[in-house]
Amino acid sequence: MRKYSFISKIGQGAYGAVVKAKINETGQIVAIKRILLKPDEKSQLEVIREISTLKNVEHENIITLLSTNFSSSTASLIMEYVESNLKLVINDEMRPLKLSNHYAKFYFRQILLGIKYLHGLNIMHRDLKPENILISLKNEVKIGDFGLACLYFPADKDRTYSHQVATRWYRAPELLFGAVRYDPRVDIWAIG
Repeated sequence: MRKYSFISKIGQGAYGAVVKAKINETGQIVAIKRILLKPDEKSQLEVIREISTLKNVEHENIITLLSTNFSSSTASLIMEYVESNLKLVINDEMRPLKLSNHYAKFYFRQILLGIKYLHGLNIMHRDLKPENILISLKNEVKIGDFGLACLYFPADKDRTYSHQVATRWYRAPELLFGAVRYDPRVDIWAIG
């Protein structure tokens, strides 16, 4: 991690922290998500999910994973840096990104294009919320945070999935009622 210079902390969560950094050699600004590797299986599974999903997707409305770095206690995901997120825009905390009906429709279209791409690959995001919808100063939407993403198997109607996914406010009704058989429509509910 010596090739990066820390600029500022962007966010903090149960998983670890996200920081803004600069690649010393090129000057490129990146976001580094540092995930604490706990001995429990759940946290390790989330790291594997996020890395494997981001390594296998490429779309203009999905955050780009540039590289990864591991130590004995952390996994670092080096990703493209995006200046804001939908929550900050909605709360009007990013003055250059005033939210009007025009921009709301523009953002919504980009979110749907990203989700259409993911669902076309049979990937369910399962944690869509304003904090995970990143927005650049050029009004480009990037879907981020794939720690709860999973593959959907449409031909296997008996396959079960965890119902303890998605932030409660954006959780589809079937998840609230404990359903373990569901499909990518849980992402569409969250978007709505």
